[in-house]
Amino acid sequence: MSPFNAAQTSEWIPIKIDNGKILVNTTFAGIDGYSVIDTGSNWSAINTRFLEKHRIDLNATGETQVSGFFQSKQRPFYTNIPATVFGNPTRFAYLGEVTLTSDTTQLLIGGDLLKQNIFQFDYPNQRMRWLTRDSLDLKTISNVPSKIDKHSQSVIAKVNLNNQQDLWVTVDTGAASGLWIDRSLAAKRGWLKKHHATSARARGANAEGNIEQFRLPTVNIGEFETNNTLVSVTAADQPNQLFERSTRPGSKMQRPKGKSRGLLGWDALKHFVLTIDYRIGKIHLEPSAPA
Repeated sequence: MSPFNAAQTSEWIPIKIDNGKILVNTTFAGIDGYSVIDTGSNWSAINTRFLEKHRIDLNATGETQVSGFFQSKQRPFYTNIPATVFGNPTRFAYLGEVTLTSDTTQLLIGGDLLKQNIFQFDYPNQRMRWLTRDSLDLKTISNVPSKIDKHSQSVIAKVNLNNQQDLWVTVDTGAASGLWIDRSLAAKRGWLKKHHATSARARGANAEGNIEQFRLPTVNIGEFETNNTLVSVTAADQPNQLFERSTRPGSKMQRPKGKSRGLLGWDALKHFVLTIDYRIGKIHLEPSAPA
């Protein structure tokens, strides 16, 4: 019997999968629309293009540094902002601002809201629900090595690439690619040439950038194996923030800022039901059955 059968859960609610991103119905400023669920972000945000399209003027509380994939920018933030999410009235204590591709997307829903419950995303059947912690201990039933990254406070999971490389990556429902990894790792393993990488463009929270993509024969996530998974890396001359390194005081040696070495996204997760407890950094995967 599935461990989720005995848990106290909400009803399944429909979601849309658009370019690998999970979209859920939301209402903001009386306008019905969709928002992106992004486990790769530990804070929620409002889309600049949505605000501009509907001429919504929010009073900014101040400015903060927003780190996107390709660029960091000073952006306004807002406090005590109401919205309707998952069919429930919600008030965001803190809401940053990001620029997303579509002006119809309202919010980016991040870890601050997702910490409130355990969430379950059924990718193949395009539905989701939430579960109560008092009826389910995800720490006990987690079947993928996973934990909180102390630097980003996001959930990271351990994967194996092509039976050659173990890697800790951020579980990112906002990423369309199966994996984002450091270009230097792909080059070291010879994957860019062997798997015929092609050029493309991608958009982060603040800017667009040049990338290369290829298909990796196998990716293992816990007990499961995915095949022909899409992998993305930044182009050779493209600056990025994801793999930024810091220098330890008194040393010239550089090291990654956190444990995560990439992103785990839709093209690797699309066959599964993903259950995630953002507060304790644990995930569970199981193949999806027809709804």
